[in-house]
Amino acid sequence: MEKITFNNIHKPGHTVLENELFIHNHNHDMLLQYDSNFVAFKRMPSVQEFEEAHQYLRNFHQKYGQKHVRFYFPDDEELSEELLASFEKDDDFTVGYLELFAIHPADFPDVQEKEEITVENVTDETWNDYLEFQHEQDSVYGINYAEKKKDQHLRNFNEEKD
Repeated sequence: MEKITFNNIHKPGHTVLENELFIHNHNHDMLLQYDSNFVAFKRMPSVQEFEEAHQYLRNFHQKYGQKHVRFYFPDDEELSEELLASFEKDDDFTVGYLELFAIHPADFPDVQEKEEITVENVTDETWNDYLEFQHEQDSVYGINYAEKKKDQHLRNFNEEKD
């Protein structure tokens, strides 16, 4: 099996800036979606490099009314003690870790199918039910977010039909 990395995961948005240190991903259609609006570092930054990238992203997001910043650091690398210490001094930062697991489809365990559970592709006939369900799930993050997600679901649905 080929090595799967976080780079294999689709993140809606476009690269608006790439340099030797980072890639800036931005999704104008989903300004509230953290996972679509971020800076991903290509290598571990120094504290000064991080502070400069943070200021850049903060300024960029403020132009679009975004109130968050998100950063991804290189896979399988520890944050330096200096970087962690700078985060601990600032209550605005939360540090989290993501783990990526992959399984080859042939290695999925056998499960007994249940008659009452069916999985189907969304069609024109089931579109409204799907949209209602998604809106209910997305509204946990706010009505504005849910409405923007509705537009994104429609774009995704139409792209799949093409």
